[in-house]
Amino acid sequence: MPDVLKVDGLRAVRVQKRNVNSALNIRIDYQGKDGQYVRSVLFHEGIYNSGRNFVLPWGTHHIPDEVVQVESLNDCSLDIAAHKPSDFNGRLIISFEMQAVGTGVKQNFQLTRGNATGIGLIPEDSTDKGTARTTAIYDLNGRRMRHLVRGANIVSYSDGLTHKVYVP
Repeated sequence: MPDVLKVDGLRAVRVQKRNVNSALNIRIDYQGKDGQYVRSVLFHEGIYNSGRNFVLPWGTHHIPDEVVQVESLNDCSLDIAAHKPSDFNGRLIISFEMQAVGTGVKQNFQLTRGNATGIGLIPEDSTDKGTARTTAIYDLNGRRMRHLVRGANIVSYSDGLTHKVYVP
């Protein structure tokens, strides 16, 4: 697991706080050397309430140990190493939570190796950087398209990268 994960997201609708359990976040649960999940950190962009009583049925099975606000989940870096417990065994669970944030909200996330400056790195298995070919194109509803369409598109490439492409 890299020390930092770069998050690129895409959201077409504005989110709203609807109730105490409203949430749009990325949660990381760290596994300890004994095989139990021992720590959790939740990253959010403002849609989170410290009085939230929803608990995930995996990982630590309790509310997060630490809550970190980022400017935007659509473009940020998560410093995995900075939050890991001392007995971290290298395994973790990454959960994407979206609850009670409004009608029609859809969120896409892409995680890549990154660094603290937020500049993504080329995947290690990408050997020929100039010959990647398009493998799939999706619209914002997740429907596979035959070609780019007007507006926002999600394009996947043979080297494992995915990009947001806007066609005016």
